[in-house]
Amino acid sequence: MTALTLLALGLRDLLAVTPGRTSRHPWLALLAAVGAVLIGGVVLAGGAASAAETLSAVALALGAVLAWHALARAGSPHLRVGALGGVVGLAVAEHTGALTVAHGPVGMALLGAGLVLVETANVVTRDVLRLAGRPSTDDVHDADDVHDADDDGEGLRGGRFIGPMERLLMAVLGLMAAWQAVAAIMAAKGIVRFPEISKDARAGDAKGGPMGASAEEFLVGSLASWTLAAGAGLVVHLALAGG
Repeated sequence: MTALTLLALGLRDLLAVTPGRTSRHPWLALLAAVGAVLIGGVVLAGGAASAAETLSAVALALGAVLAWHALARAGSPHLRVGALGGVVGLAVAEHTGALTVAHGPVGMALLGAGLVLVETANVVTRDVLRLAGRPSTDDVHDADDVHDADDDGEGLRGGRFIGPMERLLMAVLGLMAAWQAVAAIMAAKGIVRFPEISKDARAGDAKGGPMGASAEEFLVGSLASWTLAAGAGLVVHLALAGG
């Protein structure tokens, strides 16, 4: 169920921001996500799960993606973060045996976790930053592309890709138990941001916020992003252990 839900959420959010018809018509992204759930249900039915367990997994995944789509249109960070917490609760119930549903195959868990780390994690990180007091900016997806949103030029806008690549890399390294490499990435990110944070501490936030705002924004955004990477890695680990 968890793998199927993550697959649907990740696909919906990725298609919603991909240039093309789905970005102009969000219902197409929802339709694709619903189709992915139904196809995933067929895959689950072909496994060892019973019909009741498969139907339960499909029903929960459909409910999650429909609720997520509605909340995305509403634009409420409180409700979206709460909805993600609900998905986490269902995942815990699934893997502790408190909820009897069909478990997705390892490949589905890998695909779902990867898709979620690409764009859904951007949405959640942005919501966490808004809850922490950062002004709402529809063009900002992660703590790493704060300045990309403020820059109207045609230069490199790497921040839009740093967050997803960082999360994917950290999840893979975590699954490989390469903790030294994970720590090195965290340290390197802090070193890269150090000049900006130091400048903010001396002269105040260039964006008009109080002194130290850049450091707080960096910490909140990074910790939220890393937590999501760790959660996705845990989902894959549980799928591997169950397989």
